[in-house]
Amino acid sequence: METEDLSGKKILVIGGSAHEVIDGVRHYANHGRPEQHGLQAAKRLAELGAKVTLVTTRLHDGIPQGIAVVSEDSNHKALVGAESLLNAAAQQAQATGYDAVLQLANIPAVKAAKQSEHKLKVKKDAGALIPMDVAGNIDVVGSLQAAFSGSVIAGYDSQQQWFASGDAGLAKSMADIASQTASAPLPATQDNVSALPRTGGKLSGKKIIITSGPTAEPISSSGDVITNFSSGKQGHAVAESLAAMGAQVVLVSGPTHIPDPSHPNITTIHTESARNMRDAVVAQLPADAFVAVAAVADFGMANPGKLALKPAELATLELSQNPDILQTIGTHGSKRPSVVIGFAAETHDLLIYARGKLEKKGADAICANQVGSAMVARGSDKNQITWVSAEGNEPWETMGKSDVGNRIGDKIALLLQRKKSISAGSGSSGLLSML
Repeated sequence: METEDLSGKKILVIGGSAHEVIDGVRHYANHGRPEQHGLQAAKRLAELGAKVTLVTTRLHDGIPQGIAVVSEDSNHKALVGAESLLNAAAQQAQATGYDAVLQLANIPAVKAAKQSEHKLKVKKDAGALIPMDVAGNIDVVGSLQAAFSGSVIAGYDSQQQWFASGDAGLAKSMADIASQTASAPLPATQDNVSALPRTGGKLSGKKIIITSGPTAEPISSSGDVITNFSSGKQGHAVAESLAAMGAQVVLVSGPTHIPDPSHPNITTIHTESARNMRDAVVAQLPADAFVAVAAVADFGMANPGKLALKPAELATLELSQNPDILQTIGTHGSKRPSVVIGFAAETHDLLIYARGKLEKKGADAICANQVGSAMVARGSDKNQITWVSAEGNEPWETMGKSDVGNRIGDKIALLLQRKKSISAGSGSSGLLSML
């Protein structure tokens, strides 16, 4: 069968990226292929006349009419892990007979041997070895064959190996579609009203470095990573707000699913791992201010290899402690920026940990915000921050992430003015009361 002979065929596509939760802020994922691979394949199949259902972990914008989308389970919970994703696909099999199933979701080879609701506190010196217990992930091929016994089944397993069963012609067509759509571009950058300069330009002439998004730490040679639940929305919003106040912003971003900011005052540098991000930040010094918004993975692996575990088979990964970017910059000596601000994302005892981070890492302030594993489902457009500094804790009301960026910009301007006054010997008591 040729690829163009798909008119009227009922095809189920499985897409997105499964997230296997480790704790309240971390998860295992696979970055072997673009997360949008399934969406791109669904669009192409629909163009060729197929009747397409897309089961995905992320509800995408811009899905053409005619493609049915499933992104929640029967209890209206977002599809997160591989098991929930494949179970949702299997439920579709009970209602509709499909000619073919195309499995293009990124499914990591492992999951946590035991999940934790709280952020695991395993903090050692950079490079120290840390054991992490894992289990082999779900049998992708076996699960689909059991649910779709009469259908052609093709796609990638948790080792990123291609598999196919059933009618050879239709299976080849699925392979052709997968190959044609393997590269999924990010959405085009959109203009943002926050790019308009704010009156006063109180940060004009200042160079500010900002980190954003998660980091991704490779743990296998087939794309498996440890990463954090971060959309990058808050870091990007801070960058746009500070650029609109006149700052020259260097945005050092980990892998996100959102476009780079469009403001002409922003230069974006893309990184992957914590070490990549640390090196990129240090290379941009000196700067007037540094804002560490990124959710940096605490652990990485020096020599990623093959992870070939049977489903539920237990193993222990030997990980190593990543360098602490905030502490590196906050204690950098002669090249330390005048103002250093960090973020503390915690699942419990938020202000205790934020205060400890402030004192240990040489920061001027910490933006503390409560998080949990539920945030994997969607990246919220709002945030609730407590500004933690030597002067005390200042709770902010819940506000949009751009408004958080504006508030941080105002704080940076005051801190820079205060430190300039101290340096000039003119005192700081008036400004101190304003922070």
